[in-house]
Amino acid sequence: MEDNVITKEVMEQYEIVRKSGVTNMFDYTGVINAASRMKLCALGSLTFDEYKALLLGFNKYMKLYKIKQY
Repeated sequence: MEDNVITKEVMEQYEIVRKSGVTNMFDYTGVINAASRMKLCALGSLTFDEYKALLLGFNKYMKLYKIKQY
């Protein structure tokens, strides 16, 4: 799997779902379903392995794309 799957758009959409509080962010199925309901297609299309890579590299991606958590 390539790093370019986890784009800035994916990380921004991840933050939208996280801030909504609708699901536990460690729950792949819950996050993907929430993203789909919110029409966040980039996040909603991640495979389990891609989502796992997002979680494992979370700090790296947040810094890379300069996304702030509030």
